[in-house]
Amino acid sequence: MASLTPGDSSAAEGYGTPEGIVRVLQRLRGTLTELFLSAGINPAETRSSARELGLSKDLFWRVARMTLADDIFAQSSQIPPKTSIERVISAIEKNGVSTGLIRDVREAMREFEKMVKSTSSDRSTFEIMLPGLSSDNITQRQENVRKQAFLSNSSIWGVQAQTAFKAFFMIPSDNEDSMIDLANLSGLIDFRRLRKVSWPIYQRQIFDDKGVTYSQTVEPIENIPKEVGGLPIIPEFCSKPLPNLSWRSTETVRYYEIEPDLIGNAGSITCVLGGISRHSAGRYRDENNDRGGLIFELTTPVKLVNVDLFIHRELPFKMPPDVIIFDRLSCSHGYTPVMEDKRQLPHSNKVISLGSGTTGCSTHHIPGYLQMLERVTAKLGCSSEEFNAFRFTLKFPPIPTAVIMRFDLPVAPDNVSSHNSITGSCFPATPETDTQH
Repeated sequence: MASLTPGDSSAAEGYGTPEGIVRVLQRLRGTLTELFLSAGINPAETRSSARELGLSKDLFWRVARMTLADDIFAQSSQIPPKTSIERVISAIEKNGVSTGLIRDVREAMREFEKMVKSTSSDRSTFEIMLPGLSSDNITQRQENVRKQAFLSNSSIWGVQAQTAFKAFFMIPSDNEDSMIDLANLSGLIDFRRLRKVSWPIYQRQIFDDKGVTYSQTVEPIENIPKEVGGLPIIPEFCSKPLPNLSWRSTETVRYYEIEPDLIGNAGSITCVLGGISRHSAGRYRDENNDRGGLIFELTTPVKLVNVDLFIHRELPFKMPPDVIIFDRLSCSHGYTPVMEDKRQLPHSNKVISLGSGTTGCSTHHIPGYLQMLERVTAKLGCSSEEFNAFRFTLKFPPIPTAVIMRFDLPVAPDNVSSHNSITGSCFPATPETDTQH
């Protein structure tokens, strides 16, 4: 929400904060509820109540549903226009309800309209603004807005995909008590061009808590075909023929793009990638790092993002991880933990536990997923049963953003040095930034 100066009318009226807006909404809902109770009207019995008042069922429901909603932040699209409320008031007024209650409802509606004009100028903008005022709120309205954004972004950029997925694996490094091997599996399922455009599919970049970039060697899960220029794809799980790619490099980053080709379903592509970084990150906190994080960059319009974390049972991290959706529009490069509060977007989807092993990880959104996971654990030299699994999903994720799984690093035991650790890693995303922070 935009910052407010002392001269702003919304600040003067107390509408410039979530608390001020909630007060107005609760007042309107409360006065309507009292009006229905006084008149002996049950808002949940739509047909009979509408018949009793001589109103259409749809008109009555538009007004009554506001009194039934539990989530005040989901109500912006449920608040009826003034004309609808007036028609219901007029019908109830004939039943001899207190004029004081009717006056209260009308005053509450006038204040609501004043608040909307003051904070956002119109109803449409207010409906977009309201769900974002609560960081622990997710509603059908939020999902609908993200879906609209997905459709708009698909049209604007000329691409879309069914699913973007990422699976992170963390295991203890061999012969090193303070380090971790980090592996990843990632991909785009049913990527389609809606017009002839090229599109970034992968990039690799590493940085630490201070935002300092450095290089790191990645061991591919499978042998890389020559025609993909070093992109660590797993051909068995990619569509055939393999994607037509171009690539370029700078001093710290290598970029890969899918070249223009057939549009729509005729040119649908599935691309699956995987890699391992040995001795990649420290498992304990040190003077530079207190937290670990795994970052999945999202810049492609997708219907679903699925992010899984597989953590070896010998690692001392407290789970499940926290997840934030990090703004990449105003902060397009890098990441440090101090940026989290200012740059995270609201969501309420929770990380769920999938238990031990990979048995419970199957999903129809990612064909062949269990086989992919087994391929990675075999490359790591582990049994899948040695891992505990956690999952985060979000429909129609906003772009550009990054999904960040965060966790606190423990203090190193007295007999183990922390090796000036790097605390997190983001492996190939779509497009992907292998990012350590």
